[in-house]
Amino acid sequence: MNKIILLISICILFSCDSSTEVRKYWNNGELKLIGREKDGKRIGKWIKYTANNDTMEIQYYEDGVLVTLDEYAHVGDSATKATLTQRSNFLNSNLHGTHLLFHPNGQIDRKGQFLNGQKVDTFFHYRNNGFMHQFTVYVDDSVTTQYQYWPNGELFMRAENFMNGLHYFYDSLGTTEFVVRITSDEQSYSMDTLEINTR
Repeated sequence: MNKIILLISICILFSCDSSTEVRKYWNNGELKLIGREKDGKRIGKWIKYTANNDTMEIQYYEDGVLVTLDEYAHVGDSATKATLTQRSNFLNSNLHGTHLLFHPNGQIDRKGQFLNGQKVDTFFHYRNNGFMHQFTVYVDDSVTTQYQYWPNGELFMRAENFMNGLHYFYDSLGTTEFVVRITSDEQSYSMDTLEINTR
């Protein structure tokens, strides 16, 4: 009796999964693409490979719609394994949510948020040792505020009104301040040094 119940359960389980596996191959016979479709739409995890059998992309789908994309590439020695270079999230085919870029050593290079294809809030840019290189604040996909840092961590530049306002530049020791006014529009761009201060 238990065996019959188990057999029926297995049959129901497999009959409920109407998805089919999709495989495509390179001319050299290596696997190029693998994933599953249901009712003609991609679902779940899809993997794209190079002709040398290295991972090129990992895609995640919900009901035929791409929601997450991981991209891989060789950096430096082509004999080494391809590493993750970028992770993107999507909504209605637009970048949406957290967006990440990576250094070859796996450290985060850049991190920020998209809302329906537009940059919003703060984007962070890091050096490959994890130290901050720059952060930029976006409003309606436009830069409003930006801070940049020297490799030693000292402040290099700060601007509260990036496109039209004062920019403050500093030497790597933080002892000298250069005040510059930036003025820009669609046709022109100008930069005027206003003062130099020594701390």
